[in-house]
Amino acid sequence: PDGMREQVIAGIKAWIDERVAVPSLELTLHKADGSPVHVFSSHVLLRSHDGEPEMFCLDIDLTKLRETERELDDKEEMMIAQSRHAAMGEMISMIAHQWRQPLSVIAMGANNMLLDVELDDLQREAVIEHSRSILAQTAHLSATIDDFRDFFRPDQEKEHIFLLSVLEDTKIVIGPSLKSHDIELLIENGSKSTIAVHKRELMQVFINLISNAKDAVISHTQGKKQILISISEESEAFTVTICDNGGGIERSIISKIFDPYFSTKGDLNGTGLGLYMSKTIIEKHLKGHISVSNSDVGACFTVILPKE
Repeated sequence: PDGMREQVIAGIKAWIDERVAVPSLELTLHKADGSPVHVFSSHVLLRSHDGEPEMFCLDIDLTKLRETERELDDKEEMMIAQSRHAAMGEMISMIAHQWRQPLSVIAMGANNMLLDVELDDLQREAVIEHSRSILAQTAHLSATIDDFRDFFRPDQEKEHIFLLSVLEDTKIVIGPSLKSHDIELLIENGSKSTIAVHKRELMQVFINLISNAKDAVISHTQGKKQILISISEESEAFTVTICDNGGGIERSIISKIFDPYFSTKGDLNGTGLGLYMSKTIIEKHLKGHISVSNSDVGACFTVILPKE
């Protein structure tokens, strides 16, 4: 191409005269018909039998490679979207769970007032008590809406935040579901610094990991049910481990659990995208690493997030 010619000529001259090699790199060249073609170009400079310089150039057409990469990116985005829809379904289930008790209290207060009216026994103190109870419960419902609305609002920019704060907000969302199954969630914090992250994405990962731990504990633990989260900090990274006492993951499948569409839950409520999505967020969006191992009593997921 015209815009490259002077640079190429200068590069070849510097190679011949000063032994400054032309580096291998990706370029956009022209085909014979003038259309652009993306190539990986590598070069070698030799000497002929009479000592004259001979440059050989190999250009590898990257068109099909780029098309394949775009298709993979599109497929990955589709799977992430599917996983977000699945997460929405689970969030709606959690909202329904958190709303049952307040709605029952509201209904009971209203029924009591109607009953007092029918029995002509409506007292001012009772009306005030029932009204205050209804107002308190509606305030709780409103706060729940705010919690979940914030969760679904996309992060425009990264924010500097303590990991403990992210986990505490995660606990607000998933805590009632754990409590209803008598699962104790413990958080041990060994970190004093903030990290720059997209908070909602990280919450989505933590909710998924804790939800998986919850399912394992419910299915396999007979005694005390526990999920332990620990946060530690080193010079270059933060580490978050989420461990349960749900019996662990079978050795034959532990290497597959981050694969897309792989699920151990069958048709019950598993899409096989939650852990794949979590891995994508941690490794591609947050430049970290996620892994899993078995302890003596259950599974442990380890999330490593680098500092800036």
